[in-house]
Amino acid sequence: EVEDTQKPTVEAKPSSGEIETLARIKVTARDNKALKTLMYNWDNGNNKTQPITGTEDTVTVTAPSKSGKHILYVTVEDGEGNKVALIEKEN
Repeated sequence: EVEDTQKPTVEAKPSSGEIETLARIKVTARDNKALKTLMYNWDNGNNKTQPITGTEDTVTVTAPSKSGKHILYVTVEDGEGNKVALIEKEN
């Protein structure tokens, strides 16, 4: 079997500059084989892990209720351990 070395991809909508207090952000991960986990946190806080499956999956996360600018950190891992990271900042 051919080794899977291709990293998954990840995107967030709305993207940078549009993250408001309590905004719902859709994070979509894609992979050529099989997704495994999506890990995220706001403002370098506690990580939350969400199992994801298939070659495409979407998770909705809600921005913090605290006023001010927020940063969303996302890491996606596929079944072979390939990882990709995404950082979305509110402007």
